[in-house]
Amino acid sequence: MSAPDPCRFCKLYARLVPLLAALIAAGTSLPYFLDQVSYGREPLLLFRVLRSTAPMASGTALLLALTLWAHPLSQAALQADLKRILRRAAMVAGPGYLLASAVALAACFAMSVAILGQSWLGFRGWLAVVGWQDLAVGAAATLLDTALIALLTWRYAPKLRAARLSLPVTLIVVLTVTVPLRATVALIFSTFAPG
Repeated sequence: MSAPDPCRFCKLYARLVPLLAALIAAGTSLPYFLDQVSYGREPLLLFRVLRSTAPMASGTALLLALTLWAHPLSQAALQADLKRILRRAAMVAGPGYLLASAVALAACFAMSVAILGQSWLGFRGWLAVVGWQDLAVGAAATLLDTALIALLTWRYAPKLRAARLSLPVTLIVVLTVTVPLRATVALIFSTFAPG
């Protein structure tokens, strides 16, 4: 029998962040680029990328990585490692947000090239309107989302593990409960965020 991988959670998270950031950014930017009414307002999309898309991708990757990490563990192993993994989750959330931001911006650039024929110089002009305040708001949203996910994981991961659900059912339960809750918290946060 092989020894358990102490970095399995981190590896899962590192794989999920860029994948989800690219998919979410491409999915949210596609209608924006196709809508001729918003033509010329593309730089506003980059505000959304930093303030909501990257935090959403980072948080969703965190949630999925925690769920995938916990699923094969026994109840005792989960209880023994949960505090350590949640500390690790808090440490990787910030770098995960930065990675998600970079990948999401790259995905938006790729979509703008494919749909609008945008050049790098034009996209760089869009980037000029994005400021440190947007990164700060996105980082704060990521911190809030990470705290919510950690709280929910601490409270409910042992109960889900005790229920011995299959992985697909566990993922359905986790996403069904957390997505509306996380979206509501993000919406409330965005009303108070500057800018």
